[in-house]
Amino acid sequence: MTLILALLACTGSTKESETPADDSSTTTDDSSSTDDSSGTDDSGGATASLVGNVSTTLENSQGDLYFGVFDGDPTTGDPFTSVADAQILAVDINAAPVPYRLDTLPTGKELFVIAFLDLDANVSETGGPDGGDYLAMSGNSAFTVTLQPGERTLDLVLNTVRPDQPPQ
Repeated sequence: MTLILALLACTGSTKESETPADDSSTTTDDSSSTDDSSGTDDSGGATASLVGNVSTTLENSQGDLYFGVFDGDPTTGDPFTSVADAQILAVDINAAPVPYRLDTLPTGKELFVIAFLDLDANVSETGGPDGGDYLAMSGNSAFTVTLQPGERTLDLVLNTVRPDQPPQ
């Protein structure tokens, strides 16, 4: 499945995931966690898990929730590759924060994370968020993390509404 996040594209397989969130417009980073249950990647290297909750203070928060993890910031126009993506179908974030979990992520390098809520259920037609969909971003950029083996917490807040016509 191809996901286009704002002005970016991501190609990868879709996995279902789950975990919890926070009402602020900041992220929570618990990098001191040392759960090493994540395992190793295909090359034998250690992997990590990214877990957290997604929340929002925006209204009308029902839809499908999508996540993308990249090896470069897809909001800058620089080259990047999808590391992982996931979706959680039919959520209502105002009812309760939605937990997510992404496993087998590479360690030791900077990764970029974006999430969005497809409010009008048309991601299969648009390939990603369109006008009015909610995005979890750090300012105008993706969130950045450098993972160590084990589990790291990153709570995401859907704090940005995608404009009908994104900037060119």
